[in-house]
Amino acid sequence: MVTSPNTPPRFGNLQVEVSSRCNLRCRTCIAHELHGQWQAEDLSPEVFARIEEIAPRCRSIHLQGWGESLLRDDLPQLVRRLKARGCLVTLSSNGTIMNAALARALIDAGLDSMAFSLAGPSADVADPLRGEGTFDVACESIRSFIRQRKTPRHPPVLINYLLTPRNLRLLSRAVVLCARLGVDGLKGTHMVHVCTGEQQALIAYRRPGDRGQGLFWSRALAFFRRVPLWLPPMEEELVPICDKNPGQNFFVAADGSLAPCVYLAPPLRGSFPVLRTTGKTTASRFTLGNLGQQTLDTIWQDDAYQHFRQRFQARLQLYNSLLQGIPANSEGAKRLERALAQIKERFATDLQAPEPCRGCAHLLGL
Repeated sequence: MVTSPNTPPRFGNLQVEVSSRCNLRCRTCIAHELHGQWQAEDLSPEVFARIEEIAPRCRSIHLQGWGESLLRDDLPQLVRRLKARGCLVTLSSNGTIMNAALARALIDAGLDSMAFSLAGPSADVADPLRGEGTFDVACESIRSFIRQRKTPRHPPVLINYLLTPRNLRLLSRAVVLCARLGVDGLKGTHMVHVCTGEQQALIAYRRPGDRGQGLFWSRALAFFRRVPLWLPPMEEELVPICDKNPGQNFFVAADGSLAPCVYLAPPLRGSFPVLRTTGKTTASRFTLGNLGQQTLDTIWQDDAYQHFRQRFQARLQLYNSLLQGIPANSEGAKRLERALAQIKERFATDLQAPEPCRGCAHLLGL
């Protein structure tokens, strides 16, 4: 979304890292290997005040980043302040801190959705990745939150289920778990930001042999158990822009930095290794301003940020123009093949994504 300087833009989803502190050291997180570079801090009151100001221009605000949001004692108050500004407010947690009093406070503050992350369908699978005892604690946290709801299914409770090769094979067990817990949906998530070979081995979409009938039966089981199931693609797709949609959405880190996406701004000092789909590389945080020092509109209208968004806008325009109006017949199949070949060539040459995004699994539709 590119606007004139005189038109305040309206945004989609704003993701806010209220804290980069975390009480876990998960093997699936880059903090496990790079903890010496980690910058643990809370979002300042000054930056949060600026987020309050722009909240009415956002469709939703998601309170989650690289840390554990529930480490903030004032989180219910932050939710209440944002709700007073008229936007949807959602939250994600690793599930190790929730209790009945906190759940009640968040619900009373007006929280619109609560998500808990699980690294497996049982303790023997999840605990080696998250820490001993964390799975049972997370399940009790989910039960505790659900018990505090005054209205069935509100706010909805979702489980973000990490799709490792093993967890993909055990997806049906995750569906059964969700039914027993009484959650309102199960969403599979890929490993995206990895920095070691061990983490790379946990990527499910690189294991085509681990799919097939298992996915079919898991979907069927989810249907009969009445558990909504959302799974990301398992094969690379040609997409002009990722589902994070940096043309409308953005991320505010705990230090106030603003980035197009959470994956571009981990709370790390200096450079760090990244294993992307294109191979191993070295990266550093990619940010385009700081709300502690600038207004959002100043950052959004800056030439560098506009150029970043325009790259994706040009990709989207080409994609739509070449695929529009292709009929569903044999001639259409030929046109589609030619269009996709042309799009693929342009996306690899003059319409490449911005450099920080290249090689990201999300940009491959995963």
